[in-house]
Amino acid sequence: MKKIVLSSVICSMLLLSGCQTTSVDPYTGEERVNKTTKGAGIGAVVGGVLGNVIGKDSEATAIGAAIGTGIGAAIGNNMDQQEDELRQKLYNSGIQVVRDSAGVIKLIMPSNITFATNQYQVMPSFVETLSVVSEVLARNPNTLIKVVGHTDSVGSNTANETLSINRAMSVFKVLEAQGVATNRIKAFGKGEKAPIADNNTEQGRSLNRRVELYIEHMQTSQG
Repeated sequence: MKKIVLSSVICSMLLLSGCQTTSVDPYTGEERVNKTTKGAGIGAVVGGVLGNVIGKDSEATAIGAAIGTGIGAAIGNNMDQQEDELRQKLYNSGIQVVRDSAGVIKLIMPSNITFATNQYQVMPSFVETLSVVSEVLARNPNTLIKVVGHTDSVGSNTANETLSINRAMSVFKVLEAQGVATNRIKAFGKGEKAPIADNNTEQGRSLNRRVELYIEHMQTSQG
């Protein structure tokens, strides 16, 4: 009887967490997947495995799965809310908000709104934009932030790597100054190693000169 009840609980939690699997972005008009459902599913699997290891029976597995489902759904819902808030606050800011298949939120910040040419001091106008991002991050201390700088292929590899690191660190320092805990932030520079467009054209080089900010929930982070 207990196993039947537990199975019903798991199914109910999965159904509740998956009521809305897609939604329409009000700012782009695009349909996007709600990650709450995926988080619940992953949580159920992980929780079930843990329960099986601890309890060595189907009842323990079911309990673990039920707990994992709830945790996974909560994480997915939290990240959904942060994504929606960032999309709303950064609308028309020039920053692209992307959500990957793992549920990580990525902010793509092009150089034309962040830094002057060959400079790494953050533009004053962009400091104001980062303050909006910082407000969201400060209200959600359960996330980790990775700041990654990129350049185009003009110049030497060494110079580009140094510039990309300096730009990432500049964003790091702004976030820190605006109240985001430094133990949540890591900064890296990849120089010209990770282009997203053709460096043989000016448009492509412009797209490659960017800073990316990744926001990931602590409980789903791989380190």
